[in-house]
Amino acid sequence: MNWFAIVGSVIAIGLLAGFARLLKLGHAAIDDEAEARRLAEELLPDFAVERVVVSANGDAALVGGPEGWAFIRRHGAHFVARRLGETPEIHQEHTQVSIGFAEQMFGPCIIQLETEDEARELTRMLGTTSDAEST
Repeated sequence: MNWFAIVGSVIAIGLLAGFARLLKLGHAAIDDEAEARRLAEELLPDFAVERVVVSANGDAALVGGPEGWAFIRRHGAHFVARRLGETPEIHQEHTQVSIGFAEQMFGPCIIQLETEDEARELTRMLGTTSDAEST
């Protein structure tokens, strides 16, 4: 067994992983409101963004405008967006807001916020239909 080849391979893999991280390759997160706006403009070109709510973990965002709300979320290394229906089912539990979505392939829209107050405010803005009790 050639230890130099093994150690060299491990070092090379570490360097490649470091370069990928440095270049933010595979970085799929919504870092701030500006990033959410950019994604909304890219994925929904005719959607005028007025309000933005970004999930605390950067996995998703809600964008609102005159035409209603749209949900943006991570799908692998990319992002997808869908407009919400007129009266989506909304559930708030602690710091998490879940928005029902008619399209089964897209799955549930979940926004994780920092505080329960932020979650209540988002639920109020969306027009709540169901509220879970906080314990």
